[in-house]
Amino acid sequence: MNNIRREFTKTLFQKRTYIGWAGLFLVPWLITLAFRFSSGGPGGGGGGGQDQGAQIFDKVRGNGLYVALAALPADQRMALQPIRETIAAVAPEAEEAISYGMPAFRYHGRSLVSYAAFTAHCSFFPMSSGLLEAHRDELAGFATAKGTVRFTPKHPLPVDLVARIVRERMTQIDAH
Repeated sequence: MNNIRREFTKTLFQKRTYIGWAGLFLVPWLITLAFRFSSGGPGGGGGGGQDQGAQIFDKVRGNGLYVALAALPADQRMALQPIRETIAAVAPEAEEAISYGMPAFRYHGRSLVSYAAFTAHCSFFPMSSGLLEAHRDELAGFATAKGTVRFTPKHPLPVDLVARIVRERMTQIDAH
């Protein structure tokens, strides 16, 4: 497992992948967590520890966010995956990254949006409180705070609303 962590970190620096300082600590921890629950590691499932670890590393090498999503409970993963896919479709030139320890997208070097799962809810962060204010009526059924929209897997955030917010956020970034 230590070899996987070391190789992953080396790959990040060779490719100059942006994941932020928090990601340097979060992603290896997620690799360990995924390894533990998907293989023969302590507290884990079936056998094949080294093979499973290598498979996890191969996915991480391409994109560490697969591990972050894979470590979530199924209902939260199913709520966040459509949001991730919508963001990627609306902003194909945006890069996936880890920002503030959460999966995020960067657009022209700036934070576009991010999303995360917590114990009792999922969150979408448009990185702009003005956008939340502009969509207040559409977000009436969701808990909001400065810069975040909270939702649950049973009451997911509509992907068409996510698409509009992402487009508007891209416009804000392009204007600066």
